[in-house]
Amino acid sequence: MRKRTLSDDGLNLFLNGMTTLPPVHWTKRLFCHLFHSNYDERLYDVVNKCRESTQGLCAYFFAENMQDRLDAGVMHTIRLIVTRDNKKVKKRDVEKNFRFFLDIMENAHKQSDNQTAHMMYLALTHPAIQNIDMKRPKRTDNVLSKIKYGAPTYRNHIKYWRSVRSDDILPSLIAFKIFIRRCEFAGKDHDAEEAKEMMEIFQYLEHRHSEILPIYNQKKMSAVELLRLAKKL
Repeated sequence: MRKRTLSDDGLNLFLNGMTTLPPVHWTKRLFCHLFHSNYDERLYDVVNKCRESTQGLCAYFFAENMQDRLDAGVMHTIRLIVTRDNKKVKKRDVEKNFRFFLDIMENAHKQSDNQTAHMMYLALTHPAIQNIDMKRPKRTDNVLSKIKYGAPTYRNHIKYWRSVRSDDILPSLIAFKIFIRRCEFAGKDHDAEEAKEMMEIFQYLEHRHSEILPIYNQKKMSAVELLRLAKKL
């Protein structure tokens, strides 16, 4: 495994692009240095940055460009898996990248960061990735099976959210956006308004100063572009 888990581009989009670090008690830092590998430390950093980013995104859920930002997050995660700084990579590098983002998804899900878990799930199960003939971790299917948001309507996630009473649980903005759009299209205004009210509370929580990952600020890519990149492997 290479010394750095992410490419330069990946570091910029998931780590270096943010200026602040989450507060970590000195004992946690000591523990990480004593018992964790560089891989564990990088994974820990990315998962925490992703969680902070989800909080920031929630505060701006109703922004006009939010759907584009969510789409860009998924697309550029796929790009990072199949390329290294926009250059062709070997299949073993794709396998390492797949494992790393699978670990991000699993850990984000354990921390109830549903947005990050959902984004990683959509990236890892995208045809551009699924069509690649590569070795995947044996636990892949088991981990993916735990990420259930009720596609394509995502009504299950909204139903679940009615019972949430903790600020530690973060929603999937992807699921909420799609659910609201489908309800409005189908004329189910009551359901759409209920979902909007669930998200409105985040406008009043102290998340507006949480930094949003640069990956959400990239230009959207098309599915054709992604498939073309993956075909190079």
